[in-house]
Amino acid sequence: MSFTKRFMEQEEETEIFINALSALIKNEQIQHDVSLGISKRIVADRSIEQLSQKQIDVFEKHIDPLLTPKCEKHDCNAEISTRDLPSAYLNEFEFGGLYCDDCQYEEMRINNLK
Repeated sequence: MSFTKRFMEQEEETEIFINALSALIKNEQIQHDVSLGISKRIVADRSIEQLSQKQIDVFEKHIDPLLTPKCEKHDCNAEISTRDLPSAYLNEFEFGGLYCDDCQYEEMRINNLK
């Protein structure tokens, strides 16, 4: 794989991660004050490279689990991908919970048929 392709993929993954973390902040999902500060720093720096080991430990304990919640639709329970997390929060009120991409699509299709 070329350097350019690897770089572009890495940039895309960083953007997905930052968007998901921003969604957690915007939707007030991070309750732990220190974790909120660390999250805001990561978004501002667009990197975790400047974090101390202690900050990384806090991130892994309090924030990382929030980045992969389970779908809240009654019969699903799939993991919501980091890529889909911002849209899950965007549509949470409309659907009555955090839904994975497949369940969001299904709900939108059902609602459009009504």
